[in-house]
Amino acid sequence: MKKHIKEREQASKRKQVMLNNSGLKKKVSNDADENYGPQVGKPLEIETEELDCLKKNFLEKLTTTVEDRRIIFNSTLDQTKCQEWYNERRRRLTASNFGRICELRMTTNENKVVNEIINPSFQGNKYTDYGIANEPKAIAELALVLGCDIQPSGLVISEDYQYLAASPDELIDGDFLVEIKCPYTAQNVSPQDAMTQKIIEFAEWKNGQMLLNTNHKSKVNCS
Repeated sequence: MKKHIKEREQASKRKQVMLNNSGLKKKVSNDADENYGPQVGKPLEIETEELDCLKKNFLEKLTTTVEDRRIIFNSTLDQTKCQEWYNERRRRLTASNFGRICELRMTTNENKVVNEIINPSFQGNKYTDYGIANEPKAIAELALVLGCDIQPSGLVISEDYQYLAASPDELIDGDFLVEIKCPYTAQNVSPQDAMTQKIIEFAEWKNGQMLLNTNHKSKVNCS
């Protein structure tokens, strides 16, 4: 993940150099509440120095102690059923969106991407409903296969980059992350057939074993 962060920082610096050379000013949103506001995308001309100051102040507000992160983790174990989970992750870049961020290009409309992340309009569909309904079954089966207890996870905030966070589906012994995938399109086939038929794209079947597809955005999610 740190590699991706450095690559994005380098791309941002190149973009800023191009912006400075063009004689234009940086634009930020003018429609903001305490954090971002109901909508992002209405540009306001602002000097780079002022933008840097605003960015610094915002990042300072995200600073947490070890105890703060422990409390947030424990109070967000219910994840989507917990309002604090939404509040804390809304201010950060989460693992579920990191693959999309890594794929941004110099020509990407960043305002549009930010707005879609901060103010998602997706309300779920039959695919997500199927996944949510079958997650408990998958967890129970995994616990049976591994012969161990699987614990729920709250929001995990990065110690080094506190604007980054992740919500693993479950944890094993506090050290191993569990990411549950219950694809609707693969409900009537075996996992091996789903991979060989490309119904499942985040993993592939090679030499008799399942491997993560390193070119899929879910690989960034799990890294």
